[in-house]
Amino acid sequence: MIQSKFSRNRELGLSRDRLAKRAAPFGVVAVFAEITALFLPRPHPIEFVISAAILLAAGLSLGLPWERFPRRSMILPPLALLVSMTLLIHSGGGSEATYGTVTLIPLLWVALYHRPWESAVTLICVIVALFIASIQEGDPGPVDLRRISLAIGVGLLISVSVHFLRRDLNIVLDEKSETLRQTISLRNAARDLTSILDPADIVTAATSLATQLLPPREGGYCYGEYVNIIDGIVFPEARSDESPSSAPHGWLLQDDPLLQEALITHMTTSGQLTPSVVGPSLRPAVASSGITHETLVPVLPNGQLDGILTIKSSGYPITQSLIEQLTLLGNVIELALANALRFGDVTHDASTDSMTGLANRRAFYEQIANRPGREPFAILVMDLDGLKQVNDQFGHDAGDAFIISAARAFERVMRKGDTLARMGGDEFAAFLFGATEEFAQSVCDRMVHSLEEASESELRPNASIGFACGGPEDDPADVYSRADDAMYAAKRTGGARWVAAIHV
Repeated sequence: MIQSKFSRNRELGLSRDRLAKRAAPFGVVAVFAEITALFLPRPHPIEFVISAAILLAAGLSLGLPWERFPRRSMILPPLALLVSMTLLIHSGGGSEATYGTVTLIPLLWVALYHRPWESAVTLICVIVALFIASIQEGDPGPVDLRRISLAIGVGLLISVSVHFLRRDLNIVLDEKSETLRQTISLRNAARDLTSILDPADIVTAATSLATQLLPPREGGYCYGEYVNIIDGIVFPEARSDESPSSAPHGWLLQDDPLLQEALITHMTTSGQLTPSVVGPSLRPAVASSGITHETLVPVLPNGQLDGILTIKSSGYPITQSLIEQLTLLGNVIELALANALRFGDVTHDASTDSMTGLANRRAFYEQIANRPGREPFAILVMDLDGLKQVNDQFGHDAGDAFIISAARAFERVMRKGDTLARMGGDEFAAFLFGATEEFAQSVCDRMVHSLEEASESELRPNASIGFACGGPEDDPADVYSRADDAMYAAKRTGGARWVAAIHV
């Protein structure tokens, strides 16, 4: 309990150093008042001494660990200063010069650094002090009452004005702090999102980052979604962790007017999302989740709509400032997605054979070097028969068609997940996961048959095929070499057939 109070007061700035800096100007004025009182008649010198002692004690008390005490105890030093100033006035016989001056010193202190109720308590104490000073020589007359009333009015004006000024200043500072927080969040979002190269991961991260832009609120919550529309149905592609279990999992586009507006205008759209403004497919989910407001940001990388980032809140509207920040986040997402798509294109081009669309030699070697699991596998090497004759007789365009026709024939017999690659020229290779020798033979048989069905007039592609099988401990490079030797054995025996590698 003590530690939590200590931490809270630290956050409020109630440290000894800070309190000393706050109190220093008022202490200087009080000390000056004590010094000037030395030159006034003092019918009650004992009160002057007590006043000075209390002032000294109040100054020394600032060295205490106030951050460990309840916050309400912080009113004690200014009240001690008020008592000291009251005694000082009384010691000087209630000098008119001191009415409404030194008694306002603690009141100004409290107005600047304490809460309104503490200012009210201090003002009451000031009123009492003024009456004490005025009746020390008898009942206060009309002049004294007028002077006291004026001092009270000035004190009230000071307290109210300073507290309103502090409130307005705190609002401005909070807005500046929130703007800075959002700016930092956007900077971090730009750094994080542009470092991600998978579009799906970008979308997932963006929904969480969008939620972080909104400040935490008591009595409400918010969550982010990234939605897509397929055949008039809205599907959430990603959701932030804060989304409630009652959030809808799909609804008709025609039942969501805000989403329709965002789709038409391609502009950020914001408004209320209540059961009364949505259609039947969305109404139950909105009612049960408690969502009241929504902002939608269309995301258009390279000018094409990819999806819509939405932020839904419960219990409070999304401010115009936040809407602008979410729009900027949408721009960051667009840049990140465009970057990821370009990277994907470059990666695809670097690992794809431009003529056939199959994996190239580099991609094939990466695949076999990083094969998943510890399963048996098979590698097939296919070399086309008669490509040189086709090129010589019909030209290279016919030769290219010959290669593409063979590639399509090989593709037709491959399982999903296996790898088929053009290694260069008229040579192809296939990597079969979890393949036994019997399965590899069946694939070779189907390849030969598929090539026979791929005939285009006299340009029928044939291939010499060799295969080799490997176990979990075998080096794929060695297995490939054995399959390559088997392919050459098939070519030496006339081609248009397959040969299994000799077991070693």
